[in-house]
Amino acid sequence: MYSMYIPVPVLRRHSTCLGSLAYWGRLLVYWDNDNECLVRVWVRDENGWRAARSESFCVWDLQVIWHEREACVRHLLTDAPDMDGYLADTL
Repeated sequence: MYSMYIPVPVLRRHSTCLGSLAYWGRLLVYWDNDNECLVRVWVRDENGWRAARSESFCVWDLQVIWHEREACVRHLLTDAPDMDGYLADTL
């Protein structure tokens, strides 16, 4: 679903993603180059959903992003990456 919003070069490399859906905003966070956490944000206004121009994500989304960072370090940035453990690591 979200792959259309991720730049094609990133899709060609190993990357992982998470999405956070909320009533007023949608957040797509994905990893690139092993340690870069990239973010795309959509907001809802009177005309429906649109890509954020200057808006950012909510302070409450930081917990989701922090959890993603910790899960990535714990499961993927190791000598023996554990994708199953990473995918099972949820809030």
